[in-house]
Amino acid sequence: MILSTSYKYRLNTGIYLGLLLGLALLSGGCQTRQAIHFKVLAPATVSIPSNIYKVCVINNAIANNSDSNGVFYAFAGKLYYDSVKYDTLLSWSAIDAMTAAMSESARFELASDPYLLPRQPQQQFSLPLGLMVLDTLCSPAGAQGAIVLEDIRAFDMFDYYGFDQGLYYMKMKVVGAADFRFYDLKQQVVVDRYTVSDTLFWDNVAYGWDRCLQAFPARDEAFARIASQLGNKYISRISPTLRNEQRFYFVLSNNSDFKKGAEYAQQGMWATAARYWIKPASGKRKLQAALASFNMALASEMQGKLDIALYWIEQSLLHKQTPEAQKYRETLFKRQAEVDKLVEQLKIEP
Repeated sequence: MILSTSYKYRLNTGIYLGLLLGLALLSGGCQTRQAIHFKVLAPATVSIPSNIYKVCVINNAIANNSDSNGVFYAFAGKLYYDSVKYDTLLSWSAIDAMTAAMSESARFELASDPYLLPRQPQQQFSLPLGLMVLDTLCSPAGAQGAIVLEDIRAFDMFDYYGFDQGLYYMKMKVVGAADFRFYDLKQQVVVDRYTVSDTLFWDNVAYGWDRCLQAFPARDEAFARIASQLGNKYISRISPTLRNEQRFYFVLSNNSDFKKGAEYAQQGMWATAARYWIKPASGKRKLQAALASFNMALASEMQGKLDIALYWIEQSLLHKQTPEAQKYRETLFKRQAEVDKLVEQLKIEP
């Protein structure tokens, strides 16, 4: 059989590429990523003076019983008014979420149960409480600060579209906002004044009105949810709170050190995992060394050693400039800045 020159070239090229691929597989193996999820303590947006750690919480967002405090809402594109008072539900849902979030971070200690201080009759909007009033309420409990929920409101919209054969599309949106003020009772000053806002969405497609409607919360439940989010958001502004994080490490199928390290990493035994990953990290194969050094950086971060994590991610980049290592390097620098801020806010090593 006679082969043409072009066919010989394609055949030789194919064999050459196949050999390269085989060598790559032998040197690197099948590369996979294993994701991990964990929580970190994130610093507050606003740094409250560290000498304020015991606070009282005051609900000043409820109107006097003689006042109407209904809410507007939209249904099918039209505006309606509901005379039912939701300020009690909204304000206490927000405060319950606040106190729960405060107990998680341990930045602030509640001096007492939250106080209820309704507005004066015919007082449409909440006015700042006088420092003498706050001092009378909070000082006997030993509080150095006071968090006042001054006002909270919500507006909901529901709309639907009907199609052939009883098919419906429904959507619901709830918008909420709350006004907070934080007082330093010792210095007799306001250290933070802020309005928190948020929005929740729901939608669903189903045959039949009742079936489609089942996917939506009741109105009071939706209001409670938006209020809880508002309370959580304000606490994350003034207090360190837990935040969900995600990372990953590399596993090479034909490398026993990578696989053994991964087994221990899955159990949270990061120091033991590092004992296996450090071997290929010190090896001569550039790609393996880069990936193993990346894993070493993660193991160091999981043990709270950010300085060592930064060393290992730099080693990974020296072996090979991978986009994963470059991005992780940025993440570690940001996390180090957060930890520095946490140390300042908490006055302890987090």
